Amino acid sequence: MNRRMNLFLALFLAFILVLLFPVFIHTALYQNMYAIIKEDTLHSNQAVLNQIDQVIDSRLREVEQMAVQLSYHPKIQQMLNRNDAVENWVPTYEQYAEIMDLLVQPVNKNELMHDYYVYFRQQGAIVTPFIKTDPGTFYRNYYTYQDLSQAEWIKALSQVGANAFYLPAMEMRENSSRSTERFLTYIHPFPAADWGASKGALVILIKESRLRSMLAHIIAPMEGKFIITDKNHLVLATSTDILRDELTLVSDHNLRAGANDFVRTSDGEEFMMTSIASEENDWVYYSLVPKAIFMSKVNRVQVWALSLLFICLCFGICGAFMFAKIFYKPVHKLVHYIQKNRNLNKGEYADEYRLIEETILKSWDSEKELQNMLSRQTPAIQANLLSRLLKGLVDPDSLSAEAFAHMGIRFESARFAVAVIDIEDCSTFPDMETERRWAIIRDILTNICREFVNHNHTSYVLEMDRNRLAVLINVRTEPDHKAMAELESALGQAMQFLSAKFGMMTSLGIGDIHHGFSEIGTCYEEALQALEYRIIAGKGHLIRYTDLQHADPQYFYPIDVELQLMNSIKNGDFAAADRLLDTIYAMNFQSRSISLELGKCLYFNMVSTLLRIWNDLSRRIVIEGLGADFNPLKRVSECNTVADMHEEMKAIYKAICLSVSAAQKDPGGRLADDIARYIEEHYADNSLSLNSISEAFGLTPQYVSHYFKRWKGQNLGDFMAKIRVGQAKRLLRDNALTLNQIAEAVGYANDAVLIRVFKKFETVTPGKYRESAFQEAP
Repeated sequence: MNRRMNLFLALFLAFILVLLFPVFIHTALYQNMYAIIKEDTLHSNQAVLNQIDQVIDSRLREVEQMAVQLSYHPKIQQMLNRNDAVENWVPTYEQYAEIMDLLVQPVNKNELMHDYYVYFRQQGAIVTPFIKTDPGTFYRNYYTYQDLSQAEWIKALSQVGANAFYLPAMEMRENSSRSTERFLTYIHPFPAADWGASKGALVILIKESRLRSMLAHIIAPMEGKFIITDKNHLVLATSTDILRDELTLVSDHNLRAGANDFVRTSDGEEFMMTSIASEENDWVYYSLVPKAIFMSKVNRVQVWALSLLFICLCFGICGAFMFAKIFYKPVHKLVHYIQKNRNLNKGEYADEYRLIEETILKSWDSEKELQNMLSRQTPAIQANLLSRLLKGLVDPDSLSAEAFAHMGIRFESARFAVAVIDIEDCSTFPDMETERRWAIIRDILTNICREFVNHNHTSYVLEMDRNRLAVLINVRTEPDHKAMAELESALGQAMQFLSAKFGMMTSLGIGDIHHGFSEIGTCYEEALQALEYRIIAGKGHLIRYTDLQHADPQYFYPIDVELQLMNSIKNGDFAAADRLLDTIYAMNFQSRSISLELGKCLYFNMVSTLLRIWNDLSRRIVIEGLGADFNPLKRVSECNTVADMHEEMKAIYKAICLSVSAAQKDPGGRLADDIARYIEEHYADNSLSLNSISEAFGLTPQYVSHYFKRWKGQNLGDFMAKIRVGQAKRLLRDNALTLNQIAEAVGYANDAVLIRVFKKFETVTPGKYRESAFQEAP
């Protein structure tokens, strides 16, 4: 048998065992029911016997009373006593007649009594209510026992003893009617003495048929039989004509009063026998109910029970087979899939359950390993999801609460706020490897934010940059203004704790509270805008997006003020320029608050003013402290706040003013201008050089070169080249001129020198410049 059949058979036998359990219960209930029915039948039989006992005892009591009355009657006593007093005394006919008259009176007083007579032993006479005769004549002509001879009959009448007794029911031929019936003979000795032979006896004949008819209505519902015995188990009467069987039955079982059992007759029929003993006459009454009648109810129940049991077994076995097949089918499929996926043959595994167990254990191990990997990756996955959620890269409707929970994210409400924190200064933090240092700083900041915020809300901290964290806050408190006050308090305490404990300076921007997952991106944008406002508010502040909503829509920087600033710088009056710069800063950032956008616009305007001043003056004078490669735009752009930009502009303007003032006091500035004008006038002369210019002004070449660079901020040669290139660009627009002609016109010996110088300053050749110039022309 293959493994499939082994497993299928195991399932089938298991269901059969389950089926046998109710079968065993059914059998036990049947046995219990059988015992209950038997006990009920016994109780019923016992009740019937009690009723028989009461009926028969009452009738026999009447018989005994009659016998006692007659035994003590004077005439009976006179007859018996004369026999003792007068030897060979013979009673007269009249005396017998008196006895006969005495016997006539109680004839119909008891329905059981068929006939009765008196036996006088000494006289050898039998006296009935109608005749007087001798025992032999009486035995032959009146009542002849079939199973009892005359001698045995006379011996019974003369029995020694004082107690009355009964002869068993026997067949007796009644000669007067020529019929044979069974009679029960009651013999009451005369006189009632317990010594010597009796002098006579009262004999009462009781028809067994009358006894049967009397008990028929009692025993009939039981469809049974009864037996009456004396205390010596001698059968006195029976309800059936099969007397010999009942006599054998009682004799074989040696029954006594109270015995209850099943007995079997000689013909094989079984009866339930119940007995009871009479307390008055020492009779024992036996009730025999045929087992077939007793078992009829049991048999009907048994037939139904066995039929139902057979049906249940049939359906149960079929059901067990079907269920075993149904339950085995998924196991078989699962084993088939496992075999297919693992490329196994049937002989390569012990059994199906073992194969499934091994596969499940391996799957569990793989699942645990995967869960461990996921648990290690969960923070990164969570951070990635929240980061994309903040940036609006995730559709919130596509994520369910289960998806968030799977990543360790649990939102208790649909109300959110976002705070963005920048670490401005952590110089006091212990020095260590850079990345490790920043990782520790971010961990500290993350834990502190969670500690303060999670008292009333739920927060998730994300790393957005090396020195920037975003805090996504799931707001639980209502209403919004109360929740915002709690958030500002918690985040402010976190900033103070970082400053006091670790010496960190942080800037924080927080957006408004919004409702719904789709608004998380809006919260983040608002927090970023609030954080950017630190350019105006300064570092180390907590900035609310709400505050930006109430900013002044205009900034202070009129044209006349700009012109005053430019004139003050060009005149070298830094005191006036300083006052103007302070006024501009105070009007925009101290006496009122402008928006971040307007702050940026003001920033660009003031930088534009600085560039115009720088471009104008840096060509004419040498600004001390600021080299030729100085870039004012870069210098100002590197400022983090408006206050820093304000101070940086002051420093640049101060340097310019000092240089302007020095240039006004030094005539070298005018000499440089004169040299520049001389070059502009003589650029076409190919002999123009540092030496020719020095000779024209009566100065040494070294002095001219030094002062020109000092006041103009560039070499004299570069200045000459720029003038000549500028004139060449103008001439290149005339397509009739060749490059060589243009080179000679601007002071170069040939076009090669022009091409080299032109490309140095314009980054393209003269030919390319001419092509682009004509293409741009309308």
